[in-house]
Amino acid sequence: MADHATVVVVDPCRLYREALVKLLSHEKDLGKVEGVSNIWEALTVVKTNNIRLVICRGKDLGFEPEKSLAGCKNVASGVNYIVLLEDDEIEKAYTLCDSGFCSCVMLSSGASELIRCVRALLRGETYMDRHLDGEIPDVIKMSRYQKRCLDELSKREKEIVYWLSQGYSNGQIAKAMVLSEKTVRNHISRILKKLDLKDRVQVAVLGWKTGLAEKPLKDICCDE
Repeated sequence: MADHATVVVVDPCRLYREALVKLLSHEKDLGKVEGVSNIWEALTVVKTNNIRLVICRGKDLGFEPEKSLAGCKNVASGVNYIVLLEDDEIEKAYTLCDSGFCSCVMLSSGASELIRCVRALLRGETYMDRHLDGEIPDVIKMSRYQKRCLDELSKREKEIVYWLSQGYSNGQIAKAMVLSEKTVRNHISRILKKLDLKDRVQVAVLGWKTGLAEKPLKDICCDE
């Protein structure tokens, strides 16, 4: 595979895979497009090439696609994913959005919608199928937004979210992080503002919901 490939199409059906690669290859601004037969082969390619985007079908990710993609992100971070869904897979869209994998495109939406999504992600933006976006409950959209905001917190702010998720008081957090309680209070105020939350309990819930609370503390401290 060429070193300058930027997009990988994953599908076990060779004819479908080649057709999609050909379609996207006509859009010169998308860069080099290649195809592989399964998601694990894609991860091997991602680790050895400058891949920025992986496109796969929801049905090929198993019963819990969000767990499959979470595993992929652990192996190869910094790569975006587009999940192509059948009309009867709307529930998967809810689950993926709630887990922070918000780039879903319905196969029935056609090629133009997929190309718009690819372009958006290559620009560093997020994208949801326009025909699907109105179907996503507001609570999931807010969770998706908060997940992105959580990713943008500083290393120290993420650590405070971690301790809040463990039920620590301001005094306990200050002792654990060797800070003053006033500094901890200031950090919590900034975290609430950044995440658009009302209190520390909501921060703790978000920490568990996004998985940050279950990470080893050393991983949180080394995120940056």
